Amino acid sequence: LRTCRLPVVDLAAENATAQLASACSNFGFQCIINHGVDIECKRSVQSLESFFREGSPECKHSVRRKECGYGPGLQLTEHMKAERYDTVEGSYGTYAREDYVIVNPEIAAHKERQDPYYSGPAGELWFGDGINRFPDDAFRDAQLAHYRALEGLGERLMRLAGEALVSDAGAFAHVTRRHTSNVVVGYHVEGVGAPGGAQTMVSEHSDTGLMTLIQYGSNGMSGLEVKDRVTGEWLLVDPRDWPEGALLLNIGDSMHRLSNGRFLSTPHRVIDRTPAGVGKPDRLALI
Repeated sequence: LRTCRLPVVDLAAENATAQLASACSNFGFQCIINHGVDIECKRSVQSLESFFREGSPECKHSVRRKECGYGPGLQLTEHMKAERYDTVEGSYGTYAREDYVIVNPEIAAHKERQDPYYSGPAGELWFGDGINRFPDDAFRDAQLAHYRALEGLGERLMRLAGEALVSDAGAFAHVTRRHTSNVVVGYHVEGVGAPGGAQTMVSEHSDTGLMTLIQYGSNGMSGLEVKDRVTGEWLLVDPRDWPEGALLLNIGDSMHRLSNGRFLSTPHRVIDRTPAGVGKPDRLALI
């Protein structure tokens, strides 16, 4: 399996717009540095890893959803077995993972006002009751600060995309004004996987939204593969080339359409290729 190096977009550079345009148009997967959310990302990861590794069953039960389905809180155990849906490039599915979902803190207020954008059938599916569930105040503060920081970064990236595509930073303001962004914390449990061979952790798919930002936990990124659209070959993203503090940014199907095909939505998957008999570390990714 050949490795590849993702393009790096430096948001502090004078030509950040040109860097983003080039990376999104030629590959669709890139890592971004100097994004300005380092402290929030670090604190969020620390509290989440502590929650998953050290939290008592009672603590996890207090924030776990009571029914199967996507929504704020730690998902019901059976939920991930049913988490399957089709995308433009394959069918999304995961294995041996627990998800913790954090939704826009304003969703509950929107739903209470009966805003149809958030309270209709789609809103019920994606947001549930719209109330985030946190085990304690410190955990809540870290996650909400992280959410707000990523929200601001997302708006900044959409302004850069507007400049890159139509020379207008405000071109997509109508899209970001009423966004439906969630933070999905995917936690792959240590040592879980099929013995004796590679294990599919996330199946081949493309993302359905505009953009996806991913912050990896302390064990870093591992097993991410992207498909070369010319040859059809799978390429392993080498974690040794990962810049410290970088966030992964990939383009989704909606942004591909919004850009009239200029920005690429690239098929990708996650395969655990840890040799048999070697301990598999746990993995945390904030998506």
